[in-house]
Amino acid sequence: MRGTTTFALILALVLAGCGGGGHVHADPAPAPEPGPLFASDVQLSTIDGLETDEFWYGESIVLTITVHNLGAETRVMRFPSSPFLDYDVRRLDGRLVWWWSETVASSPYAVDVALAPYESRSWYVVWHQEDRSGFQVPPGVYDASAWLPHFAGSPVLDADTRVRFRIVEPSFG
Repeated sequence: MRGTTTFALILALVLAGCGGGGHVHADPAPAPEPGPLFASDVQLSTIDGLETDEFWYGESIVLTITVHNLGAETRVMRFPSSPFLDYDVRRLDGRLVWWWSETVASSPYAVDVALAPYESRSWYVVWHQEDRSGFQVPPGVYDASAWLPHFAGSPVLDADTRVRFRIVEPSFG
């Protein structure tokens, strides 16, 4: 019995000295997937800068997309071509009324946009309530959207953001 106790004591000392301690070493757990590095949101406003979801018939509407760097380091968004963002307006049934990129020339050149830690950057377009054929749209409820269509690299939270708004006829009386 004394020999068995001595052997067990020596084995324990050897394992502890080797750092083994009798424990099995498992591979470290994989790093968690990174969350979104950027977030975006869309605002609608009048030409005077008043944020609203109701516009007079024929009134110009400013659609603004803002992208926020969510991290504590400078990050670069790389877009393979431009326009690197886009806007549209749709009826509630999903039919396309207006699509900004149909009205601008495209470029095959890559665009890099750097955002400092926690910095935000905004881009805007003005929509004159005209459909794709250039006709005034009727009063009603619509959805406006702005997004980063060809973003290559880090994920963007809310990359396609829709905002519901109403066009109303002025009442006289």
